[in-house]
Amino acid sequence: MKLWVLEQRDGYGWDEYGSKVIRARTEEKARAIANVSTGDEGKIWSDKKLVSCERVFVGGEEGEILGSFNAS
Repeated sequence: MKLWVLEQRDGYGWDEYGSKVIRARTEEKARAIANVSTGDEGKIWSDKKLVSCERVFVGGEEGEILGSFNAS
């Protein structure tokens, strides 16, 4: 299993996630998991132009590890 760090490239506003940490086997699966729970940013996590994705190898099961939600 791999750990993926996803971050919005152009910054973020209120009521949005700016970044997420996801555990998944592939980048595509990590992006899909990130799209399950979103704020006002919507389901942008699959868009490689808007969101960067960096991997770190770890063990464990698939699932969201951390989300950084910015509320007003």
